[in-house]
This record gives sequence, C-alpha cells and structure tokens, in this order.
Amino acid sequence: AVALTGNMGQWEYWLGYLAHIDLKMKDNEDMGVAARVNWRPNDAFRLGVAGFVGRGASHSKLTEDGFGVGRARCNYVDIDYNYDKDRWITSGQVVYQSENDDVAIGAEVGYRATRWLMPFVRYDWVVLQQESDYSVTTLGVNVEPLPGFVLKGQVAQEGCHTRMDLSATYTLEF
Repeated sequence: AVALTGNMGQWEYWLGYLAHIDLKMKDNEDMGVAARVNWRPNDAFRLGVAGFVGRGASHSKLTEDGFGVGRARCNYVDIDYNYDKDRWITSGQVVYQSENDDVAIGAEVGYRATRWLMPFVRYDWVVLQQESDYSVTTLGVNVEPLPGFVLKGQVAQEGCHTRMDLSATYTLEF
C-alpha cells in the first residue's frame, strides 16, 4: 500500500493505493484505491467517511496455484463516528459492500470506570442479500494494567450461539 495522509484544520484525510506483490515479482495484482476523510470539530467527536473501489474476492475463480482470476468489481462505503467525553465512549458505523449488496450496522458504548477498567456493550446487525440476516450482541471489558498493554475479554451472542473471545494487545508509540 502507498498512502498520502494529512490534515487541514478540523479535517483529516487518507488516500491509498493497494496492491498485492509477491516476493518473486511474478504475480503482481492491483487491488484498488481507498480513501478516508475525518471531521473533528472538537477533541471529543470524530465523524468519518471512507470508501474502497477495486477488486473483490468472493467471486474469484481460483487457478491450480490458488490465485484468483476474473474478480468482480467491489466497492465499500463506510460512515462512522467516535465520541469520547469524560468517562463515556461511544462509536458506530454503517458499512455497505457492493459485491454482494450487503450492509452492516454497529454501535458500541463503553464506560471508563477507572483509568484501567472499561466495560462495554456492542450491537451489530448484518443484512446479507445471499444469506440470512443476523445480529450480534456483545458484552465485554477492557483492562489496561500497564500503559499501552490491554487485555480484552468479551462474550458475544448470535442467535443461539455464544462465543467468548480473549485477546491481548500492546501499542508502542514513537
């Protein structure tokens, strides 16, 4: 990926070209172009719009060596927001994908109980044109015992299926 990023006042932008290049330089492939614009009127709120125009993956025909040929054109559009004020954090997004004409809508609310503990709840609704729609409700907690190191535990309910996820991340800032 090659990207151009920057900001002008309350606006941030990102424009990128995405490609797949193998190490032998024999099988190079253009994937598409992605762009994003964020508006930040203050320190607490961000509203963003993003998009992707390029080749999709789900209608690929695979050759014997596993590479796709004849991929369908695919467009994504995303509108999302974040609000982080005092102890409350909320975010949401709507994503449209043209390859299968699918839509996903999600929202999350978290409460920073202490500097290191934040429980949250999330709801996602996915509308699929070629399959049944579904929704997922998630309850979780983020624990940050050390600056930049986060442990996350969550339980998700999708219909009659329950899933538990545990993860650990570390963010290195430089």
